Parts: sequence; structure tokens; C-alpha cells
Amino acid sequence: MNYFFQKRVVYYTDELQDDFAMTRNITKPKGITGAQFYEPSSLVKRPVAWLLYRAVATPIGWIYSRVFHGVRVKNRSVILKLRGGCFLYGNHTQNVIDAFLPTIAAFPKRCDVITARDAVSLPVIKHVVPALGGVPLPETYKDVRSFMDSIRRRLKRGHAIAIYPEAHIWPYYNKIRPFSEAAFTYPYRFGVPAVPFTVTYHKRKILSFLPPVVTVVIGEPVFPNAALGKKEAMKQMRDEVYEQMCAAAEDSYAHIQYVKKEMDAEPVYEKNYE
Repeated sequence: MNYFFQKRVVYYTDELQDDFAMTRNITKPKGITGAQFYEPSSLVKRPVAWLLYRAVATPIGWIYSRVFHGVRVKNRSVILKLRGGCFLYGNHTQNVIDAFLPTIAAFPKRCDVITARDAVSLPVIKHVVPALGGVPLPETYKDVRSFMDSIRRRLKRGHAIAIYPEAHIWPYYNKIRPFSEAAFTYPYRFGVPAVPFTVTYHKRKILSFLPPVVTVVIGEPVFPNAALGKKEAMKQMRDEVYEQMCAAAEDSYAHIQYVKKEMDAEPVYEKNYE
């Protein structure tokens, strides 16, 4: 049987640092300079960006995700009932469709995705990513300001903004890895809710030799507590989001077994996840 369809074992040493993404080590993050990575800067680029997002990326992403991964969304109404912008927090378990899942989950609300700097490190692609809603993390102080200003404008327009706080991709991982409260700086600073979305896997009833289908479970919004200090409020939000995600992932199917090795051993990377 083809390797793609076999159940596999992946060994890891560090839940916070090990990365099993297909693109690992292919791109090298570069310094981000210029606000063009955060907002279409001209009257020509803006409608082109809108068309790319709504007429190209959204339908292609939906069709690909539905046909090849059987993606379904539960509790989408939670996001649609929110007035104004919000942040979505999800588990990072796919190489390709994680770029589309927040857009599908939030539809018809526009959803942008905070990405790593390597998303704008490749020629051509670095111009497409911002048009499709990718918001790369900044490196210089000047671009931190551009980044935060862009986030503020998107929230005022009512956008959802997705964050993968686990940072690294573990394909088909069926549990929730630990993540820092630092990822909740944004909802605290801008006074908007954090909404968990959990990618879960379920074995197919028909053609069970294929990879499992995906169900995205939207959790309840968690609002920043203004009565607490910044650190305490961020930790409280992290804990509530994490607990909801863990509960949603309880019945997620383990298509790949992840086994922890000793800390002094090297992580073992499996190939051809998709």
C-alpha cells in the first residue's frame, strides 16, 4: 500500500520546538521591510487583492478542503454572531489546508491569518500572501508599528484574524500542544474576543484506508478581563481557550502516532505527510 495511506509513528523530543512541516528548512526567513507586506498600498492593488481573496482563494480553498479532506465546520454561528473583529486560535496540524481553514470557518466574515516571516521570503509568493490575507510577523521596530496598525484597521473592518499559537506544524496530531499566553497579547490590547477553533480528525466510514476527514469545532468566545492586569488577563484567556480546544479534541482520531523520545535524542521526521 502507498506510504500516504499507512498509519505511521513519529518520534519527537520537544512539544514546543519540534517542527514536522513539509516546508521545514526550505525557506529562510528574511527581514521584513515596508508596510506593503501589511496592506495593499494602491487603488489598483486593493481591488485586485479583494478579487484574489473572494473570487479565487476562497472558492479554491473550500473545494480543495472539502473534496480531499472532507472539511466540515461546527458552530460557525458563534463567529457570525460577534459584532466587530475577533481573533481565532487554532491547532496547527496541516501543511496546506491550515491556510484555508480559518477562512472557511469564518465565512462570510473575512479572515486574515498571522503567518511566519518565511511566508514572504519567496519571490512572487511574497506579493501574493498579503493580498490573500496573510499578515507576516515583523522583525524591525519600524515594521512592528506597521504590523500593529494593520491589525487595528482589520479589526475595525470586522475581520477575524487567525493565529496558530502552537507555531509548528504536527500533521494529523489529534491532541492540543501547550502554548504561551504571549499569543493573547492581541485580544488584550485591542479589547476583542479570542475564539478557539479546533481541527479534529475522524476515521472514514467508507474508504477507511484514506486519511481521516476533518471537522473544525468553533468554541465559545473568551473576552479579555479588564479588571485583571495584562499578564493575568492573558493567562486567563489562554487557559480558557486551551481547555475548550482540549475538550473538542477528545474524540479526535490518531491517524499518526506521536511518541515522545528522551530529550537528548534527535527528533525523527517522517516524510510525505500529504
